[in-house]
Amino acid sequence: MLLYLSYVINVIGDLFATEMIRWSSLVFGCVLVFRHGAEAAVAGTTCSANGNECAAIANSFCDVTNTVCKCVDIATEDAATSTCPLTAVGETCTASGSECTTITNGFCDTSGAASVCACGTVYSLANCIGADCSTNGDSDCTGVDPNSVCVGSAACGCKATYGIHAAGTSGLCQPGVGATCTASGSECQYLTGGYCDTTATPVCACADIMMVQNTIFCEAKSCAADSTCTTADANSECVKGLCACKSTYELDGTSKSCVATGGSNAITASIAVMLMSLLVSVLQH
Repeated sequence: MLLYLSYVINVIGDLFATEMIRWSSLVFGCVLVFRHGAEAAVAGTTCSANGNECAAIANSFCDVTNTVCKCVDIATEDAATSTCPLTAVGETCTASGSECTTITNGFCDTSGAASVCACGTVYSLANCIGADCSTNGDSDCTGVDPNSVCVGSAACGCKATYGIHAAGTSGLCQPGVGATCTASGSECQYLTGGYCDTTATPVCACADIMMVQNTIFCEAKSCAADSTCTTADANSECVKGLCACKSTYELDGTSKSCVATGGSNAITASIAVMLMSLLVSVLQH
């Protein structure tokens, strides 16, 4: 009798433990679903101009016009996780935007039906790394892009003073700081904040309010006051910690100084340069 009673107690105990595990899993699952459902989407998170409501969402900011958090240009909202992951290869972009600046060796490809971030021509492999050139060396690269070389007898890359400009729309290696140019040419057109310096041997260079970044690119100089910028260029000012041309002035790619245009294009160009530099600065830290 005692043995039978002990057996029954053990069976009941096992059944109880099994049910407890099953119900615990169900309850835990419900909690997760509830929490996920309770998380507000990025665009549904309200914020204020002087608040920090968006601080918990990486790569977001407060759209003060609509008083809701939004993802920055270089990020795309993931509604499933209510986050703003940085834009990746294949995601949409705009020809004049900065969505692809987080992708090393990437650019905005506008050749298709929809503009998307893509890897430079010689960086066509996963994660935009150089194509293999271990078999034929430079010829494996130049056949794809004439301004590329075989780096370290292993992978293709842009030749010295050339690079893939993230703010551009070309997948080919383009001239950067130090590349040969002509006064009347457009060799430096993809170098944001650059121009053709003809004081000696003509080469692409950064404008006075810019500084060289990663040897071939330009980024705006940091500043705490207007005087830092005006010392370099009288028609510039300090905007959010970075030097930029004043309203109705712009860097047009033909001069080292901010030149007057008298139109809205000047403001747009100046802001574009500042935003590009700010993005590069943020990504480096």
